[in-house]
Amino acid sequence: MERFSANDREGWLALFSADATLEDPVGTDVRNGVAEIGEFWDFVHSLADSAALELAEPVKAVGHEAAFAIKVITEMGGARFGVDVIDVMTF
Repeated sequence: MERFSANDREGWLALFSADATLEDPVGTDVRNGVAEIGEFWDFVHSLADSAALELAEPVKAVGHEAAFAIKVITEMGGARFGVDVIDVMTF
């Protein structure tokens, strides 16, 4: 969340392994590898003037999986919007 909110594309992508996958939102095509995950970054950041993530509740982790609630905060044309999201990750 820190790298994403700081608009640090390279720092955020460095968190993913070479064979990482990303499906966001659920039900869309899975993005495979850092290059395709970078395309996701580019798309998301093209939608608003800025985007930040805030942890809404503590992370819940069991085994190699984690789930957590976040708020995605975007600014567009001086207006600020917040969207509640549940994120699920497998490590």
